[in-house]
Amino acid sequence: MFEINLVPQIKRDALRTQKIRNIVIFCCIILAVGCGILLTIFGTTYGVQRAITASRTNQINENFDELETLGDLRYYLTIQNQLAELNEIAQQKSVFSRVLNIVSDIIPRDNNGDPLIQFTELNYNVNEFRVSFDAQSIHGFPALNVLERTMERLYFDFGVYRGPDGNEVQVIREGINTDPDSPHRGIIYGVVLAQDGSEIRIYRDRRDYHGFHFDSACLAADGITSQCKLIPDDSVGRDGAPSFEIGAGGTPTLRFRMSFSIAPEALNIQSRFVRVLGIARQDVTDSFLQINNNWFAPAPTLPEEQL
Repeated sequence: MFEINLVPQIKRDALRTQKIRNIVIFCCIILAVGCGILLTIFGTTYGVQRAITASRTNQINENFDELETLGDLRYYLTIQNQLAELNEIAQQKSVFSRVLNIVSDIIPRDNNGDPLIQFTELNYNVNEFRVSFDAQSIHGFPALNVLERTMERLYFDFGVYRGPDGNEVQVIREGINTDPDSPHRGIIYGVVLAQDGSEIRIYRDRRDYHGFHFDSACLAADGITSQCKLIPDDSVGRDGAPSFEIGAGGTPTLRFRMSFSIAPEALNIQSRFVRVLGIARQDVTDSFLQINNNWFAPAPTLPEEQL
């Protein structure tokens, strides 16, 4: 029997190749096992996350529905709804500066324009649209009666100026016609520009002025009678009984406290070109009003036993 040995060099190459093959197969097996483990971990994690997310989403929706049953909260719980409601919120805003103009119009005055009463304290409740004040007058009950009668006949007007096409037009300025010979005496007006550049005066009487008119929400066809009461009749009241006190110099002074409500429409920001009607003084209620020094008087000094 004959045995032939391979050439030593060939035998070494064969053994080395076999060893490399075994190493490659072993590495592939380890790699496959590792990939399987990683895929299992990733799959489990993804599935658990999806399940948790779905559970939390359902819980959030359930809690949101429960919150809505407590009130209309959807406007405040998301930024989108908050932005959507900004315009509605803006339309509900009140112009509180108009309160000063209204208070100025209810003050009774003498022939020189000086007030017959003076305030010692003035407050305004923004939630109830109610004004309360402490006041005094050296003119006694006649001044108080004039004040109450003035409140009873105060009306207001608001609206917009419109052109021939029915769209709102810009007003250059507003004023009051005080010409005794004018049929529109005492009626406020707005000045607009016509197409040729000329100025047109539009009165608030629902008449047509070259296609321009004032679209009033309160005035009747005569342009004078208003259907919008500024101070509701049942809102005016005296807080306590008036009393006389001897002021400085021995002058008897009537002191009293009153309160009244203002129609919310007169203060709403959407009410354009608001005017107080029913008395000789008619002021733009969105303008700056200078508070005169004679509006207010210092609070009375009470005797020590009344403190």
